[in-house]
Amino acid sequence: MTSLGLERPEALIAAPVALAALFALSRRAFDLMRSVESAMGSATPSRGRRLLIASLAARAALAVMIALLVSGPYVVKVERVPVTPDSPLLSRAEAQLVILVDLSRSMSYPMGAGTRIEAAREVVRGVLQSLSPGDLVTLVAFAGDAEVIYSGPAGEALQSLPELRADRNYTSIGDALVTALAATRASGRPAAVVLISDGGNNGGTDPVEAARSLREAGLPLLAVQVGQGVSADPAVTAELAREAGGEFRWIDEVDATALGSLAAEVAREAKYEALKAAGRAYVEVEVVDASEPRGALATAAALLLILALAGGA
Repeated sequence: MTSLGLERPEALIAAPVALAALFALSRRAFDLMRSVESAMGSATPSRGRRLLIASLAARAALAVMIALLVSGPYVVKVERVPVTPDSPLLSRAEAQLVILVDLSRSMSYPMGAGTRIEAAREVVRGVLQSLSPGDLVTLVAFAGDAEVIYSGPAGEALQSLPELRADRNYTSIGDALVTALAATRASGRPAAVVLISDGGNNGGTDPVEAARSLREAGLPLLAVQVGQGVSADPAVTAELAREAGGEFRWIDEVDATALGSLAAEVAREAKYEALKAAGRAYVEVEVVDASEPRGALATAAALLLILALAGGA
């Protein structure tokens, strides 16, 4: 879409003033031309009168062109600009992230100076803070089953973080992935899934089959492994990322700086992959172009000046 604008629209007032002055001068010129034709006994408009008419028309058009040039015309065009995970323009695009958080009891186990669930909460917090106001988030808590605890704008999802407590029995990562697939179908937006778990799956839907379903649906998965050791299985989380054709990340410490950096990376990658999978890895930006309309007007004004001068003073 292209639209036209003027930097100084008040300059257009000069056009009617110039046309009024030109009209007054043209009357005098025509009166003089008729006097000359009458003295020569010509009954039909002479070649000189036709040339004068063309010259005056050219001058009128020239006055309009000059007024337009002085008013500073420009065009605004909407162009599609490709984005990458590191592009500042990525924030202008809108997507949906479904964040799956493992709340099984094994997520309460120690991990460095903290616990797995503390690290998971910090990752979720960082992801939410890295998203744009227009992005949507569906936050799913899962253990033996999956439950949507929030769905809406990314910023407001921060209020749901206190609900992420590792106090539930069993772990069904497959059920969580199936829930994510259903949630993204409802929104119609470019979407991606972020899985945060220690990988200790022990029931429910086959997670590998669920991961393959995500791949078939064109739904990117970014899996984040939290911790290792007792009741943790990084191999499961890595396999799910591989089967879904997605990405795998691993955290093994509760460090605010490291987790914040990882979360920002996860948010960018997941959002970009969502846009890419939907064929919408671009943003529409407005580009202001003054050279094109002014160049066209200047060329037209030059031609009209030649025509105007052809008719004499």
